[in-house]
Formats: sequence, structure tokens, C-alpha cells
Amino acid sequence: MSGGVKEYLAEADRDPFLKLFTLGVVNQEACFTCPYRNQTAADIRLGDYWGPRFESTEEGVSMILVNTEIGRNLMDGIKEKINYFEQDIKERFGQQHTDYQYPKYYDASLMMLRDDRVRLNSIIDLYENGFDRFKKQVKVLVEKLLKQL
Repeated sequence: MSGGVKEYLAEADRDPFLKLFTLGVVNQEACFTCPYRNQTAADIRLGDYWGPRFESTEEGVSMILVNTEIGRNLMDGIKEKINYFEQDIKERFGQQHTDYQYPKYYDASLMMLRDDRVRLNSIIDLYENGFDRFKKQVKVLVEKLLKQL
């Protein structure tokens, strides 16, 4: 960050990076192809807990999914040392993607992200307003990429 600023704060609905994250644009390739997305061999799974209930929680909330008896034993071993509450598994399925699909303009968006001249809001506009508006910009980026090959 410039000017010695060490902290960045923004409302969730005004943060362009978070918007791109929720659109799936900045997800890694593995997010779309992970074979363990719905079925796992892990004893526990950890992740961020999302949702309106936690919007006022400044520290954030982590989700621990216990999948096996070994996982239950691990949880039993730490539960006296942490703040936790059990939740119905249905709530997890309401907020976690289980069927990730590539965003419509994923490859074009990645090219745009690599170009320092492109603002994050331009990529958001691509999804919100359609591809035609940015056809020329993407064409220039594709030509640039082809020259690098």
C-alpha cells in the first residue's frame, strides 16, 4: 500500500477484490477441479464462515467440519481451549460452493488482472455489463499475449 498505509478497510459490497472473489474470477484453477470439493478423505476441514450472521464479527469466524471419528477426537481434544458452537450442517451447504464452474470470462479476466493498466472495477463491469463493452480491451490483451508466445 502506498503512503505508509498498513491497513485496508472497505465495506464488503464496495470492495472490488471481494466482488471478484465472489464471482469466482480470482479463484485458483484448483478451486474448479478439486476432487475433494464434495467428498473428502480429511478428518476435519477448516474454512472461513460466511454469512449475514457474522458480518459484525471483526475477527472473522472459522468453520471446522468434523468428518470422521478421528476428527471428532481431535475436536474433543481442543474444544476446552477454543470458543466454538455447533451448527447444523445445512447452514454450511447454504454458503459453500459445491459445484464450482469457470466464470464466463475467466481467461479474459486473468489476462486483464495481469495488466497493471486495468482497474479491478473494469473486470467487474465485464461480468455485470457484458463482454461487448470490453471486446476491444480484451482484443488488445489477447494480441499482447500472442506476441509473448
